[in-house]
Amino acid sequence: MTKATLGSISSETLRTEDLLPACLDTLNALIEDATVYKDLRSNAVAWCNQYGANPDMIPDQAAEDGSEIVNELVDALNEYAPAYAYFGAHEGDGADFGFWPRIDALEETARYKPNEVLKLNAGDEPSYIMSVSDHGNVTLYRVTLEEEWSCV
Repeated sequence: MTKATLGSISSETLRTEDLLPACLDTLNALIEDATVYKDLRSNAVAWCNQYGANPDMIPDQAAEDGSEIVNELVDALNEYAPAYAYFGAHEGDGADFGFWPRIDALEETARYKPNEVLKLNAGDEPSYIMSVSDHGNVTLYRVTLEEEWSCV
C-alpha cells in the first residue's frame, strides 16, 4: 500500500463523471491488492466504461448510481487518510477533493504555542508529535519506537 499524501486529486468540478475516475485512480494507487474493495472497484470501472465517454447521455438512475459509487469511494479513501487527516471536499472549496488535514482534531487534542513540539495521544507513549512554526505551519510526525539495544 502506498501512503496517501495531503493535497487535491480533483478540483473545480462536482460532476460524477470527473470525480468517480479520479477517486478510483487514487484508490487503485493506494491499494495494490486487487481483492480489497473488489466489488466497489468493479462497479466504478463498469460505470466509467458505460457513461464516462458520454457524460451528456447519463440517465437519471445512472447519475444516482454514480453518485453513490463516488460516496462509497470517498468512504473507502477516508480509511487510508493519513493521521489527523480526511479524504473529501476541502472545507474552503467544496469542488476540491483530496486529502486534507483535520486541524480541528489537532486543536482538540492539543493546545499549542508556536515553535513548541507537543505530544499527541497522551498515554504512556505518544504516537505522534506536532510542531507549529511561528508562521502557523503545522508538521505532524509519527513516533515509532525501535529497539536500539537491550541488556540482560
